[in-house]
Amino acid sequence: LVFRSSRAARTRETRFTPTESWMCRDPFGNTTNDTWPANNPQGFCTGTFDLSTDARVVQCVYLRGNLVASSDLVYVPWRLRVLAGNLIVEDNSLFQNLVEFDELAIITGNLKLVNNTNLRKIAGFSKLQCIGGRFILKDLPNLYDMSDAFQSLSVVADSIQGPPTDEIAFEISKTAIKDLLNFYSLMRVGAQLSLPFEILTNNYNPLAWRGQRMVIVDNPFLTTLDGLQNLYLIALPGDNKC
Repeated sequence: LVFRSSRAARTRETRFTPTESWMCRDPFGNTTNDTWPANNPQGFCTGTFDLSTDARVVQCVYLRGNLVASSDLVYVPWRLRVLAGNLIVEDNSLFQNLVEFDELAIITGNLKLVNNTNLRKIAGFSKLQCIGGRFILKDLPNLYDMSDAFQSLSVVADSIQGPPTDEIAFEISKTAIKDLLNFYSLMRVGAQLSLPFEILTNNYNPLAWRGQRMVIVDNPFLTTLDGLQNLYLIALPGDNKC
């Protein structure tokens, strides 16, 4: 990994087009939940859906809400393109596989899989380009295969709000994975400061980066970082002069 100076980061930042910089946002962000179904009754969903029990999720194309799982994966939202919310599965020993999601391109919130001790495989997410929140795979001791997932993921933590922090934005820890070759599209971890916060600070910098951390630890079978060769920017904690 190459940690570049803030000057270098500003120079390279021009690689992001306006479209790419905003691709983690909800494309229907100005639409209220009250009028959401009226715009297109087929495929627009709101609320929290359980991937283990709620068959309605398979009809969702745009979902404003959250995806969870109370047991193993049963219902896959195979049409889903935008998740304006979170995909979170935690403390679930029955959860074994997370597959498909082949049309999903945007997650505006977090993707968190934590302490699912029998999760073995993650596959799909082949069109997922951006995660606005955090990408956390943690305490998954039997996860050995995600070679067919996240090949298009290029930006993580693009939409995190507030001042600079040293919170973890990207974490893969305590898994059984052997390589990261599927992450060859990942370019950036961290977000630019939003204008309201910049204006309130004494040192206004239109290209300031919000600090985040990237952590890859305690994966006993992982012997190389090959696959991260296109990662050129990690927004460092707090001080964008580092």
